[in-house]
Amino acid sequence: MLTPRKKAAVLLLAVALVAIVTLAVFYQHLGLTFRQSILPALGALKSRLAVPARAPLNPPTANGSITSGAVTAKRKKIVYACSGGCGGWADRQKGIVGAYVLAAMLGRDFGIHISFPCDLGRLLGPGKVRWAVRAEDLAGPHAHHYTSLDHAAVVFTQSFLAQPDLQQHFPHDVSVFTWNMEVVQFLQKHQLASGIEWLAGQPYPEVYRRVLTDLFTFKPDLQKQLDDLQNSRPPGTRLVCAQMRLGKHNGSFPDVESWQTFENFPILVDFLAKYNDSRKYRLLVASDSVEIVQRAKAKFPEVLVTIPGPITHTDKSRGADACEGFKKAILDEYALSLCDVLVISESGLGKIASFLRHSDLDLFLFHGVHIDPFTRRGTFPNKSGW
Repeated sequence: MLTPRKKAAVLLLAVALVAIVTLAVFYQHLGLTFRQSILPALGALKSRLAVPARAPLNPPTANGSITSGAVTAKRKKIVYACSGGCGGWADRQKGIVGAYVLAAMLGRDFGIHISFPCDLGRLLGPGKVRWAVRAEDLAGPHAHHYTSLDHAAVVFTQSFLAQPDLQQHFPHDVSVFTWNMEVVQFLQKHQLASGIEWLAGQPYPEVYRRVLTDLFTFKPDLQKQLDDLQNSRPPGTRLVCAQMRLGKHNGSFPDVESWQTFENFPILVDFLAKYNDSRKYRLLVASDSVEIVQRAKAKFPEVLVTIPGPITHTDKSRGADACEGFKKAILDEYALSLCDVLVISESGLGKIASFLRHSDLDLFLFHGVHIDPFTRRGTFPNKSGW
């Protein structure tokens, strides 16, 4: 004899069987199978109820790629930092690229913090890497600062590369570097660089081009100025550019070294004279001297194009124009990289422009009283280590 509980169970089972048979007949009438109809609905319901997995804050690096600039407690970081006293824009780019390469070798995140003469984030945005770092993230016991400038930066690099374990040599969560010399050629020789395709065996100018184009994008106002420069050229004209850095006697800002003189300007004029044809060419002259640019305007009024802005030194100049001058230095460098014919001085800014240009064709070096063919891997006669 069935108990009341068993009777209820039998009744529920019967109801369930009737429901299943009814559904089967109904969907068969519609030409659908149980798998085609009921299971997808159940799957959709399950996916809606499921809790989605959280994406990692810092995706892991792979084959030397660096995908994040955010400071977290989970991943160690290499940061390039400059708050003044660390050189001009070219020197800072050397430090940035060196720190980025080291971060790739160690499999760490990468960041940049430049606060002088203004926040770099006002001028450049992130490319493939979110590189912006706050000042407070660089303070405290979790961070260690390494400052090595000029030849000391080369000695420092060669010293740590001789250590048996680079990971242990930089044990802090955040290792902050302020350096201003070309060190990529030394880093490339380390065994940790051998597995990174874009680094191992590549010419160091190509490493610079790859890293800088991956890191930075222009903020809208800078991009507009570059667009205006390009739009000022009639279709089919070639852009011919010359950079003449004077150095000590530029008349725009204090400097300690001398690379060119006003007396040698006629040599540059003679070289550029063959391009003084507005039907075929446009001419851009960049300089640390306002007077040189003015002389160029007077000599080539029909073909000269300019990038507006004050001429300053990124590290040495002070005052209200300092940030605008920093912006002009960035624009000058990139504009030089767009040139069909390029003459550079013994200047880091000019040389990095040639790296970004990605060609040795019609590349020249203006040194002393000579304008000679040059290559991106060439060394300056009067400037060691570059």
